Amino acid sequence: MTMSIVLAALFMAVLDSFIVVVADPSIMADLHASDSDVQWVLAGYQLSYAVFIITATRLADLYGRKRTFLFGVALFTLASVACACHRTQAALSPRVSFRAWAPP
Repeated sequence: MTMSIVLAALFMAVLDSFIVVVADPSIMADLHASDSDVQWVLAGYQLSYAVFIITATRLADLYGRKRTFLFGVALFTLASVACACHRTQAALSPRVSFRAWAPP
């Protein structure tokens, strides 16, 4: 049971990276963003994910894996809602990075 939950979370993280990449044309069209704006969104997401995965691991050691996992899933969900409510590309970039900060 535990392994299936961990694998589901890993699948969510990988799937989310693909979703950000697939959403690029829509971001460009809907927000009238340039190529460099979209590159900032992708770079911000991937860099944030890479940096904060180590922090999340340390927090899991300190506060427990289950608590940290549930907090990460809740934070990821809230950040995803914030991304859906964006109006401009400038507002989207920090929200996407924040969403990466809360990997499930």
